[in-house]
Amino acid sequence: MAEERDPSSLVGTVVGYEIFFPERPEAQIKLLSIGPDAVAVFGYELAAWERPEDQWLQMLHPGDYARAVSASWASSRLGRPHSVEYRVTRADGATLWIRDEATVERQGLDEVWRGTFTVIEQPTTVGWTPASLGPRIVTLLGPESARDLLNALERGEAERATLIGGLTGRDDTAWLAELLTDLEQDESARLRVAGGLRLALGG
Repeated sequence: MAEERDPSSLVGTVVGYEIFFPERPEAQIKLLSIGPDAVAVFGYELAAWERPEDQWLQMLHPGDYARAVSASWASSRLGRPHSVEYRVTRADGATLWIRDEATVERQGLDEVWRGTFTVIEQPTTVGWTPASLGPRIVTLLGPESARDLLNALERGEAERATLIGGLTGRDDTAWLAELLTDLEQDESARLRVAGGLRLALGG
């Protein structure tokens, strides 16, 4: 494990990565490459990245979990470049802000993500506001999918479970079902997402 670092000393450090995401659910996500600075930035040995999705989810700050995951799913679904800022927790417990940017290359039904983690200064405004969150998600998902998401977020637990089950079996909405499942772990994040979407979609 890397030694403790002052987070401010890492600002500007860039860690490049390439990850292969297979279409087959039973297939393993593979790390193709990650920059050696990953050890200094995140505090974990490079071997920890052999299961890249598990390592990423482990580091994600709970307060930014839903935002980072929703941006990731939207990029995968739409094939658009990925760019999102969020917090991660280093192995020594320190919190870092990073900008995660990537392009998605289709290889048949599979995907290769090529991108960078860049350590940034803490943004002036931390967290989500109704004025900024809603439009960002609508841009990422498109109005129709954003309305579907809002509809699901505003239902009761039993109704949400039924809706998630219905979305799971459809090729075009399976990604949304997985996102909603993730949001079930953080009620406050789900309510904030719903509030931002409601405003962005005209109330």
